[in-house]
Amino acid sequence: MAIIQVFKGLPLSPYPYESWMEHWHMKSDQWVIWCAEAHCKRVALVASLVKILEEGNDHVYVVPLCKGHAVSDHAISIGGVKPVRVK
Repeated sequence: MAIIQVFKGLPLSPYPYESWMEHWHMKSDQWVIWCAEAHCKRVALVASLVKILEEGNDHVYVVPLCKGHAVSDHAISIGGVKPVRVK
């Protein structure tokens, strides 16, 4: 389980994919329908750029989230969903 926060930095492009959700599906070895937030029961309609809140980790990742958590300013605890690093 990781604690994440939605990335508010410069917008990155999901190229060569059409969306961050497509990027996550193509790069992940998981199939997720539900929001990655540990207790959320809503469908993950978008994938968001996030930062993992741990010392020394400055990478940007993509995780599937519901629309509510995708715009959250708060730290989010994710369950078994593995973030995909954006390179």
